[in-house]
Amino acid sequence: RLRGGHTPPSTARRRAMARRILRASTSLLLLHGARAVPEQRPTLAEDEGCRCADPIKGPGFCYEPVCPPGYFKCCATCKEAPCFGTEAMYLSWRGLPECIECAPGDYCSGCDTFSRCPYSTQPNRMGPRISGAKATGVGECESCPSGMEASFDRSACMLKYSDVCNSEVVSRCIRNCKAADPTMGKRLRR
Repeated sequence: RLRGGHTPPSTARRRAMARRILRASTSLLLLHGARAVPEQRPTLAEDEGCRCADPIKGPGFCYEPVCPPGYFKCCATCKEAPCFGTEAMYLSWRGLPECIECAPGDYCSGCDTFSRCPYSTQPNRMGPRISGAKATGVGECESCPSGMEASFDRSACMLKYSDVCNSEVVSRCIRNCKAADPTMGKRLRR
């Protein structure tokens, strides 16, 4: 007997309580930092067939996506996900924080992968195309007008800069100013 005349809980009750606490804390840890489900999962018609090829097995294997169009699954082409927990993630349709918003300059068609907007081949408008975040198809990729080119993050068009600056060095500086050769550190030139 415990103080106050209470009897201690049985071992089975203690184990059941411990399991409930463990399940609840695991759910909280899993969902910490995850955002709400971006949109409701559409119903698929029986005659729709295979909409997405499996990102790992390739064409010929059907795949049912877990993220909506405009989002991609964290490392859909990997067996293990190194990006898990490193980006702002949204809950997938299966309730896991694994969907990442499609970045500017890319599009996510709804098959859990992203594709870079194709380069423009129009005369006087050649080069990378831009798109907004959460683009869902190649139709949302836009060519920049003559005299302009895509910004470094491909989110907007800006005045032409590649003829007066080294785009590779500027891109590296945007990502922390480290030289391609790791022994040089932040010195970009010898």
